[in-house]
Amino acid sequence: MESTATLKRLCRHCGALLKNASMECWFCHKKLEYADIIRVEEKDVDCVEREETTEHDRLSDNHNSDSKTKDVQSEKHIDLGDLYFKGRFISGIIIFVVSWIYAVIHYGLFIGIGLGWIPSLVIAFIGSFIWPLLAVLLLLFLIALGIIVFFK
Repeated sequence: MESTATLKRLCRHCGALLKNASMECWFCHKKLEYADIIRVEEKDVDCVEREETTEHDRLSDNHNSDSKTKDVQSEKHIDLGDLYFKGRFISGIIIFVVSWIYAVIHYGLFIGIGLGWIPSLVIAFIGSFIWPLLAVLLLLFLIALGIIVFFK
């Protein structure tokens, strides 16, 4: 059966369907260049030939390890930006709590608890941006401490 396809044009920035031939997106109002337009082939549902599979075929396809198609969800990709922001959030909380405890110990309960959260917040904000460097320094400190304890 022949399949007919129509070509749809999408904005690369927002994914909106471009309805006319203009070079401006109706949704995000950006001037589009040729590279900013995504062309997608959409097949008509009526013209697509559907194959019926039996229960046996479906089960054999699921257990076939030599399948040519890969499961997209099985591939794990690490997004470094997402990892950085998660680490920034976690390290910010840890740095805030540790610096607030330091303020309480150093300045006493009244000033440490009452006003110690302000510099702790600033320290946590700055320290959370450089958390990969702090993690490496902490790792090097722990390795050096382990070497000192081992050879002592």
